[in-house]
Amino acid sequence: AKLAQADWTDLAKRYEASGYSAADARLAAADELVERMKAATQKRKHVTVRHLMTLQRNEARYAKAATEDPDLLLKDVEAAHSEARAIFKQAMGGMQEFLADHSEDILGRVRGRAQLSDVVRELHGQDSGNTAAKAIGGSINRQRELLRNMFNSLGGDIGKLDDYGVAHVHDGRKIRKASFQPWADDLYARLDWNRIIDQKTGKPFAVAKGARPLRADADRFLNEIYQEITTNGWHDRTPGFSTGAKALFNARAEHRVLHFKTADDWMAYNEAFGAQNPFESIIGQIEGMAKDIARMRAFGPNPKAGLENAVQVMQKAAVLAPRNPKAVKAGLIKNTFRVGLQPEELVDLKAKKARVMMGMLSGELNAPADGAMAALLGHTRNLLTAAQLGSATLSQVTDLASMRIAAKAIGLNPNSPLKNMFGDLLTGIDKQVAKDLGFIMDSWAQSATTAARFAGDIWSPELTGRISTFVLKANGMTFLTDRARIGVAMGIGSDLAQMAGKGFDDLAPNLRNFMEARSIGAREWDLLRDPAVIYTDPTGGKHLNPNWFREHSSLPAHEAQDLAIRFGAMIEDHIEMSIPSFSLRGRAA
Repeated sequence: AKLAQADWTDLAKRYEASGYSAADARLAAADELVERMKAATQKRKHVTVRHLMTLQRNEARYAKAATEDPDLLLKDVEAAHSEARAIFKQAMGGMQEFLADHSEDILGRVRGRAQLSDVVRELHGQDSGNTAAKAIGGSINRQRELLRNMFNSLGGDIGKLDDYGVAHVHDGRKIRKASFQPWADDLYARLDWNRIIDQKTGKPFAVAKGARPLRADADRFLNEIYQEITTNGWHDRTPGFSTGAKALFNARAEHRVLHFKTADDWMAYNEAFGAQNPFESIIGQIEGMAKDIARMRAFGPNPKAGLENAVQVMQKAAVLAPRNPKAVKAGLIKNTFRVGLQPEELVDLKAKKARVMMGMLSGELNAPADGAMAALLGHTRNLLTAAQLGSATLSQVTDLASMRIAAKAIGLNPNSPLKNMFGDLLTGIDKQVAKDLGFIMDSWAQSATTAARFAGDIWSPELTGRISTFVLKANGMTFLTDRARIGVAMGIGSDLAQMAGKGFDDLAPNLRNFMEARSIGAREWDLLRDPAVIYTDPTGGKHLNPNWFREHSSLPAHEAQDLAIRFGAMIEDHIEMSIPSFSLRGRAA
């Protein structure tokens, strides 16, 4: 009440200073304050409910796991990793034309730069006059809107902006090198100040489109952003005892502060002070959103804090567990090679690895700790990859064996992935089938996909990174890896469609176990095998596919989306089994 009264008094003074009478100023201030409080209360309620749901879920899920399956914590982080890949691929599947037209070529250059500029204009709400760019811009906006709604449903707070444009990825080194004033001069001329809110007044900096604020007010605002970028937030942060656990629910809204007058202003600024080209920025934003959504699905609006709560639930249960040696041996030793550990010791080991895995998934641990040493070793690794893997295409024959073994291990036809892969290599995948089912070449969206099979998704210097990527593309490894992954995805989809007439209990035990471990049981199987959501290709072949299911299921949209993500994550796990690249757990170890 005291805070509200102070805000009301402040607002009333501002209204009166702008020409309102004292009475009208008090009324206008009251109306604005009520609307602000309603909006703030609604947001707090939404986030609080999601936090409470996370606490309840953690208690129910992990208290028992402390003595029965401490590894469940690591499995859940791994599942979030798989879901992140599935969400990202589903979004990419709705942007096939964008990827096909503008993915990097063999030399690492973005294709179709002129049309890409038109796409950026369309994303900023400008009519480029390019029909293809308009269609591509529409597909990107549809996927971003889908991800925005998913993020908000999990407790997030991202407002809708029809002309949002492209995410800003500032290059702190370029900005520091330029110094504040030249950087601020560039932005002062390019920003649409009528759309930028002054946090001091709660009003736009400029009263009309095209107008500019007082330079002193603009510099005050821009200096805050400059300090945030160049000091990594330390300019207004006090050293303390805690590393903190930043919530995700409002993190994605924090960066939607700068609004440029036109797409050309954005592109000019990005050329001077950006860290990524427009293609990389669009893909990077969607990949980041996919990871955030997956982590929030697993551990709530503040995933880092949600993970810590899960750890503490397990620690408490482990410490309070009965000290029965036989129970400990029966319940714990089957899940670990470390014979003789007490329950709390085993939980602590799992917790340490889970924190590292979560840091890798979020990207927090992917930045080099020592830039100079990382650059030296990164250049060395890239050059060795280029020098030693030039003829490694021949070694990919082992993929054929691993694809068969992985299919057989879960009760699928071991010949299906090979049949689909060779059919794709000989005749190419039908364009309409690829569009309907959302199949994309992984290397279109992730330029270092093939390199990740050898080095993992790690930081890599740009120049030598392009050299190693060139070699892997030139020798055909990227091409074959892409086709093999699509072959596996099509194989599991067609095999499951052929089993659609069977009830869950009639499926092979290995397949049931594989599905149940990924939260797909009898109810989910009945929904997935509904004839209405089974895709039929031009040759009459049947396919179960998460993208097609999501678009054609009669379930409420959020339920269809949830099951599509789980189904997609299951397929991603099978692809990883078939064509191994790297695992989150392995890297954490």
